[in-house]
Amino acid sequence: MKSQNHASPLWHRLLEGTRSCKAKFKNNLLGYPRLSLGIMMLMMICSGLVCFTVNRHGEEKSGEYFTNLKFSMPDDAKGNADALMEIISLQAELKTFLDKKIPSLEDSLRMERLLNRIGALNQKLKDHEKN
Repeated sequence: MKSQNHASPLWHRLLEGTRSCKAKFKNNLLGYPRLSLGIMMLMMICSGLVCFTVNRHGEEKSGEYFTNLKFSMPDDAKGNADALMEIISLQAELKTFLDKKIPSLEDSLRMERLLNRIGALNQKLKDHEKN
């Protein structure tokens, strides 16, 4: 019983102390609006600085990400991922040829080989889907 009597007044004193601190803080904020505005602006500036400076990492190369991803895949999925990556790189190379105004004979032959390779890889992926 004695422990309950001692805990109750301590709890009430702590509760009253926080209420009085809150009231004092509120009165100070309302009593000095320019100071309140200054504090808010300072906090916003600090928040913006932290937002744009802390925990900044360089961009990861997509190739490194995909190689790490391939290690966790089953063998069939690795083959499909390799085929898709090759298709994407071949399409990017093909786009460089298509951006030229007048492609040369070598460019046309290279584009034909790229298109044939893309077609073969697409067929391989379709055959794998059927199985």
